[in-house]
Amino acid sequence: DLIHPNDRDSVFKVMKKGFERGNKFLEIKMINSLGSSILFEFKIKKYKNDLNQKKMLLTLKNISSQKYFEQKYGENEQQLRKLTETIPEIRFWKLFSPKKYEAALKSAYEMLEFIMENIPQYIFWKDNDLIYQGCNNNYGKLIDVSFQEGVIGKTDSDLLWDNEKVNHNHIFETRVISSAEAKYHVIESWIQKDGTEIWLDTNRIPIKSSDGVVIGILVTYEDITARMVAQLQLKESEEKFRRKTMELKKSEEKYHRLIVNIS
Repeated sequence: DLIHPNDRDSVFKVMKKGFERGNKFLEIKMINSLGSSILFEFKIKKYKNDLNQKKMLLTLKNISSQKYFEQKYGENEQQLRKLTETIPEIRFWKLFSPKKYEAALKSAYEMLEFIMENIPQYIFWKDNDLIYQGCNNNYGKLIDVSFQEGVIGKTDSDLLWDNEKVNHNHIFETRVISSAEAKYHVIESWIQKDGTEIWLDTNRIPIKSSDGVVIGILVTYEDITARMVAQLQLKESEEKFRRKTMELKKSEEKYHRLIVNIS
């Protein structure tokens, strides 16, 4: 009953073909408690659980606001087009319209999602109780979850295998939320499931509401393992050179003492 009658057949068809044709999504209308229609993005994602059983994850995202702004943008563009066609003298006005702002408004959601999924950093965000609210695909792979939505509603204790890392995260994330102050470029190590160690440049940033109240935390990791390994190798090389220099100096001093004794 929650799905609008006009969209029910489409939803059932997509659900039926979900396993056969991979991920699916479409825009549908849902009916709220007041009987009004709300536009949602409906997605289906298939995956296999720990028992290798085929499962489907269904997600709904309210896109009413996004569609409203897109509609208003289209209406404004249409009105401006009619004006420029009617009054040729004002065609040059379009040169002064805030095109960058309009384009950003039109595609803000898609662009944000594109950036999140294509930058190399690992990103996740939690509420004030340190319960996951989302992550990007890279972080999902880092903690070995089948799909990004699988982190929602869970804590580090549910997802991470290293208790020291769980405790470490809790301490530092709680500090950021309590102080409402971000911590940037903190170098930390991470032990992966296979036992290998990687190094991360970590940023922890409080998420604030429009009135300035902290409502959660955003965390980003950047893998700097290659840089750390290079620095370690350079340090080892410098230490080796220092030891060789000291050995050479001692040999020279010993040689000079021998010459003096002979003389």
